[in-house]
Amino acid sequence: MELTPETLRALIQEAVREALAEAGASQRWLTLREACRYARVSKNTLRRLIDEGYITAKRLDGKWIVDRLSIDAFYGSEAGFIARVVERML
Repeated sequence: MELTPETLRALIQEAVREALAEAGASQRWLTLREACRYARVSKNTLRRLIDEGYITAKRLDGKWIVDRLSIDAFYGSEAGFIARVVERML
C-alpha cells in the first residue's frame, strides 16, 4: 500500500476514532457506518430517516456524516419510540 497524504490522513482518523471509542468518548459526528451501528438500523433505514428530516446529516469532504445528537433526539421522541416498538415487533 502506497502511503499518500490521503492514506495517512485516513489511517490517523481511524486510529483516533478507535482510541476515542475505547476510551468511552462519544463523538458528535459519525460516518454513515458508525451511525448505523450506533442507531442499530440498516443503511437504508438511516437514509430514509435522514431524507424525512428526523436525523441530521451533511456532506464533509465528499462523505456523509451524521449528527449523533439528532439520533439521540429522534430515539427520545415519540416517533423514535414508535420506531423502536415496531422494530421489536418485526
